[in-house]
Amino acid sequence: MRVRDCACPGTPHPDGDEVYLRPHLDLAGGLAAEGALLESVRRYPLSDNAPKAVEAKVVAERTAYLRPAWFEIFLRHGAIGWNLLDSDGHAVPFDVDDLIGDYSLARLAAEQANEQYSGSVLAPFQTPPARHSQNGQTAGGTPLPSARTRSQPRRSSRRASADGQSLIA
Repeated sequence: MRVRDCACPGTPHPDGDEVYLRPHLDLAGGLAAEGALLESVRRYPLSDNAPKAVEAKVVAERTAYLRPAWFEIFLRHGAIGWNLLDSDGHAVPFDVDDLIGDYSLARLAAEQANEQYSGSVLAPFQTPPARHSQNGQTAGGTPLPSARTRSQPRRSSRRASADGQSLIA
């Protein structure tokens, strides 16, 4: 994706400098983004009965926390290259830290990465949990075995810990 006018020596890219993103966020990036989302909710809780003004304030606080976290996560786990050239016309090796360290390169790439990846990060939180039938089976599921097996009751033994508290083993 185009991120700025070409800043390479001699401006060899008429279409501008580009940063390339993976089509999908990797697992580590998705989990890091989920963690940042959950941390924003923990830091800025919202009660069910909150007035609209309070709700708007909390949403703004969550966004202010989450946006920079996600931008960096998405670039670290999604950016895979660029078209930058050095003064001799050779490709500059891609380095995600160099990308993140250059606001003029990183900002638009991070915006695009956010648009591209945020939906997949939010999806598990927007989908209602799967419903199960009364007997625990769903249509087309594997049936339970017809013969019942006997399970041995598990015995617990009580031991005392060093501080005198009871432990169950």
